Amino acid sequence: QKTAYEIRLSLVGSEMCIRDSLDEIWPLIRRARPGARLEVAGGGLAPDLARQVRSAGGIVIGPVDDLSELFRRATVVIIPLRFGGGLRIRLLEALAARRAVVATPTGIGGLAGHDGEHWLLGRNAAELARAAVRLLSEPELVRRLGESGRTLIEAQYSQTRADAQVQSLVQRFI
Repeated sequence: QKTAYEIRLSLVGSEMCIRDSLDEIWPLIRRARPGARLEVAGGGLAPDLARQVRSAGGIVIGPVDDLSELFRRATVVIIPLRFGGGLRIRLLEALAARRAVVATPTGIGGLAGHDGEHWLLGRNAAELARAAVRLLSEPELVRRLGESGRTLIEAQYSQTRADAQVQSLVQRFI
C-alpha cells in the first residue's frame, strides 16, 4: 500500500484542461492530501504552463510515446474534459492499466460502464476533487475500480471483441 508521499495522480487532457485543473481541482486535492503528487505528461507543453505545474508542486514528465508507464505509477487518473467528442483513448488506456479513474461525463464520452463501478464521475471541479480525495483515502475502492475497469475493457473494447463484431457485421451482409 502506498503512503501519502507515494500517492500519484496523473492528469490527462488538453492544455486548457490542465490549466483549469491546476486552478480549480488540484488546490482542493492538495488541501485534503498534502502528500499527493501530480504528474502531467505531454509534448509541447507551453513553458508558462510547465512553470505553473511545477509551482503547484507537480511534476512535468514531458513527451511520452506510451502512457502505460505513467498510468502504472498513478494511483488515480483524472480526466477533467469539459467538452469534446470522439473516442476516449486515454480513458481506455487508463482502464486497461487497471487505474482508478475520476472523470467528467464528457471525459467518459458514452463508454459502456457505470459511475461507482468502473470509474467515479464529477460534474465540476469540487466533485472531481472530492472523488479523487476519496480514492486517495480508500485503497480498496482504487483496487476494485481498477479491476472492474480492466474487466470492462476486456469484455467490450478488446481486439478479440472488435474482431467478433466485425465478423458479425460481415456475416449479416454475406
